[in-house]
Amino acid sequence: MNRLLLFFVCLIGIVSNAYSANIQSVADGDWTNPAVWDSNPNLPTINDNVAIDDVVTIPDGTTVDVSSLYIASNGKLIVEGTLIIHGNFDMANNYPEIITGSNAMVIIYGTATLSNKVVINLSSYFVVFGDFTRNGSDNQGEIDVSEAHIYVMGEVDSSWDNFTGCNGDYDGTTTTEGDVCDAGGFQDLLDHVTTDDLPSGVYDDLVEANITEVNTLSASSLELCSGSGTVDLIISDAAASVIRWYKDGDVTDGNGTSPFTISETGVYYAIYKSSGAWYKTNELEITVDLTDPEISCPDDINANVTPGTCGAVVTYTAPVGTDNCSATTTLISGLGSGATFPGGVTTEVYEVMDGAGNTAQCSFNITVTGNEAPRLDCPAETVSLQADLNLCTTTYDWETALNIDGCNGYTLSWSRDDGVIQDSEKFNFAVGTTVVDVTVTDSGNGLQTVCEITVFVDENPDNPPAITAPDDVTVYCEDAVPAQLGLSYFETNGLVDDNCGYENSSFSVNDVSVNNPDGSRTITRTYSISDYAGNPVSDNQIITVTNDLEVNTAITILPGCVGELLQITATINGFGSPGYQWQKNDGGGWINFDGESTGDALVFETSSHNENDQFRLEVSEGACTAYSSPLTLVYDDQVAPFFDASLDFNQSICIPNGQASTSVSGIGLTNITQVSDNCTAFEDLVITYEVRGGTEVSSSLTGQNDASAVAFNVGTSTVVYTVTDESSNSETYSFDVVVNNEPSLGSISTDGNSGDDGSGHRPFQGTQHSYSIADEAGFDYSWRVENSLSTDITSSLSVTGQGTADFSVNWGANSMPGSYKVYVVKQSQTSGCNDETYIDITVINSFNPKVQDFGDACHEVTGVTIMDFKVYLEPGTRVATEWLFDWSLYLDGGGTPVQTGSVNVDDTDQSTVSITVDVGDGSEKNYRFEITNGEDSLGNTDNNSTDNQDLVKIFSKPDIGF
Repeated sequence: MNRLLLFFVCLIGIVSNAYSANIQSVADGDWTNPAVWDSNPNLPTINDNVAIDDVVTIPDGTTVDVSSLYIASNGKLIVEGTLIIHGNFDMANNYPEIITGSNAMVIIYGTATLSNKVVINLSSYFVVFGDFTRNGSDNQGEIDVSEAHIYVMGEVDSSWDNFTGCNGDYDGTTTTEGDVCDAGGFQDLLDHVTTDDLPSGVYDDLVEANITEVNTLSASSLELCSGSGTVDLIISDAAASVIRWYKDGDVTDGNGTSPFTISETGVYYAIYKSSGAWYKTNELEITVDLTDPEISCPDDINANVTPGTCGAVVTYTAPVGTDNCSATTTLISGLGSGATFPGGVTTEVYEVMDGAGNTAQCSFNITVTGNEAPRLDCPAETVSLQADLNLCTTTYDWETALNIDGCNGYTLSWSRDDGVIQDSEKFNFAVGTTVVDVTVTDSGNGLQTVCEITVFVDENPDNPPAITAPDDVTVYCEDAVPAQLGLSYFETNGLVDDNCGYENSSFSVNDVSVNNPDGSRTITRTYSISDYAGNPVSDNQIITVTNDLEVNTAITILPGCVGELLQITATINGFGSPGYQWQKNDGGGWINFDGESTGDALVFETSSHNENDQFRLEVSEGACTAYSSPLTLVYDDQVAPFFDASLDFNQSICIPNGQASTSVSGIGLTNITQVSDNCTAFEDLVITYEVRGGTEVSSSLTGQNDASAVAFNVGTSTVVYTVTDESSNSETYSFDVVVNNEPSLGSISTDGNSGDDGSGHRPFQGTQHSYSIADEAGFDYSWRVENSLSTDITSSLSVTGQGTADFSVNWGANSMPGSYKVYVVKQSQTSGCNDETYIDITVINSFNPKVQDFGDACHEVTGVTIMDFKVYLEPGTRVATEWLFDWSLYLDGGGTPVQTGSVNVDDTDQSTVSITVDVGDGSEKNYRFEITNGEDSLGNTDNNSTDNQDLVKIFSKPDIGF
């Protein structure tokens, strides 16, 4: 290292010590001394013991937690935010100060030893868990309090006469409540401070530190009646005094007594003083009244009806409910005592409800029973009725006609001599006489009354028989005339009826036929029947037979060959709404054949046919069927086969240099899309070819459909294909085959030998090399570079000479160390034939950060000094914009570094690492600076670690006399 430079660095280190002790941390020294403690991430923490000898401010809104705090002589701490000291707070004897601003808070969990001047301003809080003592002479230790709150849980130094600004003396036990400040001990804190007044957790810490929890609280009841109900809370400690009662966490009586009477629900506890100590009772939850009231009803009551009535007056003692609180009893169902109860069962329900809404119920039954049989109006004579119109039945509600009267209710049973047993049919009566036996039973006393009812129903004279013949019908042939229908058809379809039945044997059918001049025939068919009284009825059906069916067909579109559209159109006569079925005969008999849908049943179309196939139309309606005369299909093909218009077999082929001929693939007619015919499948076409010019064709090849087997010589040959269909229609297609030799190509040359590092074969990353091939007129040259994955990366490199025989590559940032290939393609400017070759390349990592060796330096050095170490790259070897390394500083051969660090270098070849060390008294010391983990932003790592360190010896300068 340069000795002058090191001497200058040592001087800087000595000067920097002058301000480094303003704030000290015993536990953790990794934070600085801003004039204002705010949100700096290096502020002291709860683990730090802090000393201040300058002016430091804690601003409003900032909270600082420390383990302990010491203000040295002439130090000054201004607190405008919150300071929490988890240990002791001490001040030196010579003019230290602490000043609190508006709304500031100072919380000291340990003791507070103060001196010189303490100013507690405005509404700030100053709370000490331990003792409050003074340090210094009698004229020091003044505390100036202005509109503040100061509370000390421990002892207060008796040498203080007062707090300036407070009215009255303050010795830690006497409460002083002046116009401008609140001050006192734990009791005063409980009087004036809530948990929301202090930082989170502090109030709970104060209570926990000064109060003992005891189980001394009980209550006269845990339930509170609604309205004017009260509960007494009682503390079992007879010495309890200064009692503060709390409800739901808030003070409800700050100067209470025991017992304490309450009238509201909630969670209660008390804090009180006993024999000089403070205690907190257990908590009791007082709820609303949850106890249900109770009620009991009398037993069930039975009574008889009063003679001549259907009820009885019943009296009873109404039940009254009881409850731990007041309650009201109410009849919620029934009639109540002294009412007239009807026959049967009446349920009386009573409910009791207290003020909290808790309820209870009870019930009992009152049953009133009659002592008479049911009364009813039983008819003395037969009840005569007439059947309803068009029916043989009528209805008679005999239950309503009986006018039944029973005090206790009744049940009814009945039976009929006609076998009817369903309740839904008990009032329906058919023509004739029916006897109904009825029994009515009193539901209360079981007494019965019986009645026999005779019902006679006479037939309605206005109900004639009826029959309806089937609808008139027209048919188109004799086979379609419908058969005569039997009586069962009329019965099944509801076409025959009589109000009271008909005579089956009277049913008859008669046909009368008349032949008409136009060849048709008319049939009059008469259906007849009579009822039991012999009254006849008949109805006619007219059947017309036309006998005029006719079906004709004609080919309207004649196909030229297989696969083309065939269309046949039909006409018909003599049908109404017939059904149609086209049929085909291909030599194996007639089969149904629908063809393609046209939307018109009389127009038949199909592309599925062969020559000499026959077609006809079957027309049917009901039992009538007619056929058209068969049509025979005959083709007439006059269209030649044809080649695909996009067919292109022209070939230009390159073969190795010196080769005389070659075969050609992809020129055979092997696909039906290449050549086709309107009437013949591809495989039935006759295909021939000949080759003219470039080569001769042996006779064994003639007649084949693929010229690929021919050996085509260098030069141009013309191939002609001819295709012929079954009707001797033909077409030709010709194309050329051009054969050329590929150019000759030598090896790629570059500088150096194949095994030399730094040569064109093994270039260092970041260097440029040339590659060339023998140049020849009439040829173009193209170059490319591929990586080990055979990916073309030419576009990502800096290259020159593309298109010529000389090519240059800069193996820069985009060519990471590894294996590559440089390819060259030589292409003829006339034939387009080309050939290519390549050379293997290995790119070598050139990234090597070094440490410059400065040697020993710096005599007469003591205290803090700065060492500078230079880390650099050789000029021209950096290929990445950024690079980095880790460094370590070792002392006297130690295996563990005394300091470490990491450096990122951006867009430069060197970096200086400055290290501050404390060399102590200047005795000889040996330092070793070493770098590791060098890497650039491309991922290259240090390729040589032998130049990565510098050794520095620091020693005393010997005395020299002059």
